[in-house]
Amino acid sequence: MNGELHQKNISKAFQIDRAIVIEMLIPFVLGMTAIIAHARFKMHLGIPGHQGLVFMALMLIARKTSKIKWSSFVFSAGVGSMLYLPFMGFNDPFVVFVYLWPGILFDLFYLPNSTNQTKLWFLATIGGLAYSTIPISRFLLGIITGIWHKSIAMGVGLPLLSFFIFGLIGSLIGMGSYYLIKKFFK
Repeated sequence: MNGELHQKNISKAFQIDRAIVIEMLIPFVLGMTAIIAHARFKMHLGIPGHQGLVFMALMLIARKTSKIKWSSFVFSAGVGSMLYLPFMGFNDPFVVFVYLWPGILFDLFYLPNSTNQTKLWFLATIGGLAYSTIPISRFLLGIITGIWHKSIAMGVGLPLLSFFIFGLIGSLIGMGSYYLIKKFFK
């Protein structure tokens, strides 16, 4: 012992890379933005799934701008973080379960190294399928709990189709927006 203080290294034991934090914040904040847009701009068109245009567009932007493998799930976690706030207007206790599935499914089928031509239609298709998990999960929750969501009260066929179509179109909008922004900043 020489009387000098030892260098503190406890703060270096669990260093957090700022780049990783920013990479996680982008999809999380975009998810928060998607659900805030859904809650605040209630456009009741009478067609189930029409909010998928904004939801899936922002999810695709989050997926393409982040290098994190599970960024769509982080996007869905951002959605889930806002759902139970009182001013959002959601009163379904299972709503987090419903909105987590699109991010999980999209990440499971996302192929980052596929060719560009098939990638656009492939991403749009899995975006439509991912967004279609919302009426499926609402239907399953209705069977389990006996509480039916209004979008599937008359059946699951039409909501499934409309959620798929709006998810597909929203995914195409997201991809187009991503490439347009990327081209603009080059």
